[in-house]
Amino acid sequence: MPDGWQLFTLNNTIVVSSDSTGTEEAVVLPALMTAALTPAAFLTSALTILQTQVAASGGTVTYTPTSTGAQMPAGSLVLKSSQVSLVGQAHVEVLPFATAHGASVIALIAAWAPAPQYATDKSLLANIGTCYGPQTGTLYQVVRDQVFTYAIPL
Repeated sequence: MPDGWQLFTLNNTIVVSSDSTGTEEAVVLPALMTAALTPAAFLTSALTILQTQVAASGGTVTYTPTSTGAQMPAGSLVLKSSQVSLVGQAHVEVLPFATAHGASVIALIAAWAPAPQYATDKSLLANIGTCYGPQTGTLYQVVRDQVFTYAIPL
């Protein structure tokens, strides 16, 4: 995350924003990859979620596909509101991550900014999205002594 940027979650979406206005953002919307889920179907669902989130603040999202065939879905974004127009990119990635429910996760990775700023910061925004990856966490350290067993946060 770049210095001075903010990280937060919004309805299961990870958001990294340059400031509170949200005009320059990178977002990751992850989900568990199941056997019945295709990258194209996930993209449709994830874009619906993104469109709903943007509509809640009075804006719209338009997605134009740029990849075809066997590639992972990718495309360009245009976000508009009464105050600002933003451009960006979105793509889907499947990442290995074994759990009891599946062998991988899928994520929509998107980023946008005002057109002149996006041209300048495109690689920065792309790097924010590509650093996403699921990791196993250790929530507690289990300690045992002669009498008790207890968990201590790390």
